[in-house]
Amino acid sequence: MSEQALLTAVRDANAAGSADARAQGRAALEQLLERNYDWIMRMCLAEFGNTALAQDSCQEVLLRISKGIPSFKGDSKLSTWIFVILKRTFADMRHKSVKRSQRFALEGDQQTLDRLSADSVGESAGNPERDLLADEKRRRLMSLIRELPQKQREAVLLHYFEDLPVEQAAERIGCSVSSLKTHLFRARKKLGEVIELQGERN
Repeated sequence: MSEQALLTAVRDANAAGSADARAQGRAALEQLLERNYDWIMRMCLAEFGNTALAQDSCQEVLLRISKGIPSFKGDSKLSTWIFVILKRTFADMRHKSVKRSQRFALEGDQQTLDRLSADSVGESAGNPERDLLADEKRRRLMSLIRELPQKQREAVLLHYFEDLPVEQAAERIGCSVSSLKTHLFRARKKLGEVIELQGERN
């Protein structure tokens, strides 16, 4: 079923009083949440690093989507609307956890980290030493990305980690394509400077 058909089923269920309509609406909502779960979870993990905090954030995002979607008017793409909820949830979660050191900690859900990483690990398969080096490289990279300004961080995650074309990434963030490219350029420049500085210190 198409996304639009699922949205229609959710809205109809909200307006109707029959048990069948409500059941169809719940099923449609579950499909919409399932279709968007993976990228939402990846963005949460990239934002916080800590697996438990990312899971809490993801559940909060899904809850807010569930509550808000009956009134979603379709003025923008659903993914763009979800991304706004995602950013607001991140802000709320950061506010709640500002005194907790786990905010920028990466913890051991390696399978999730592997899915998140843009680096290929195939070439190091079967070599434990190279696997460890690759894991450490990913951890350092994600830590640096989380320190970028918000727009730059979002641009990097959507374009490089979610593999969205610049046009789609710009639409989801709510900026022009030229602005998105500027955010990417500045992010690459900043990351390159930090990595080079750290290399000189080592």
